[in-house]
Amino acid sequence: MKNTFIGFALSAVLLLSAGAVQAQQGIKTPAASPSSKIEQTVGLSTVTVEYSRPSMKGRKIFGGLEPYGELWRTGANASTKLKLSDDVTIEGNKVPAGEYALYTIPGENEWTIIIHKNTKLWGDGGTDYKPEEDLVRFKVKPVQNARTVETFTINFANLKQDAADVELLWENTIVPFTIKTDVDSKVMSQIQEQVINSTNV
Repeated sequence: MKNTFIGFALSAVLLLSAGAVQAQQGIKTPAASPSSKIEQTVGLSTVTVEYSRPSMKGRKIFGGLEPYGELWRTGANASTKLKLSDDVTIEGNKVPAGEYALYTIPGENEWTIIIHKNTKLWGDGGTDYKPEEDLVRFKVKPVQNARTVETFTINFANLKQDAADVELLWENTIVPFTIKTDVDSKVMSQIQEQVINSTNV
């Protein structure tokens, strides 16, 4: 009788353990670097950024976790994506409408911003990253931030009629660059279309 009870108890424990394992497989937990999407109207165009947001977690970031002089995916997980609804200029460089990967090379006094045509790479691409697939590279100056930013953030600031700044914020660093759109030609095109339509009535 005693052996029968022990056998029953062991069977029950095994069944409960198997159920617990199955339940754990269906449990969702928060991502270490959650994904984010930000969209901004700049002039008459739409600029969209999709990226993952790592946190400091007590670590030194630039010159530490993200070494100076090395290619960075500008976030976590997959490469950060920059989508443009229209042709724009970024820090004076012409960038056609489309979707691009946004890479950076952090520096203590200067950053390199890279608009890359291959959006399929994971992270910084490793050996699959090809510099010849860069659309443009340009340099900008980082700005010291008096406020510590725990979680990596991409923000739009200084909105104007035809331009906006994209800001990369993390730790005590802000890295801004300016996107400009051609509002005048779009407005003129609309006016011409209205004139043509009115004369054809």
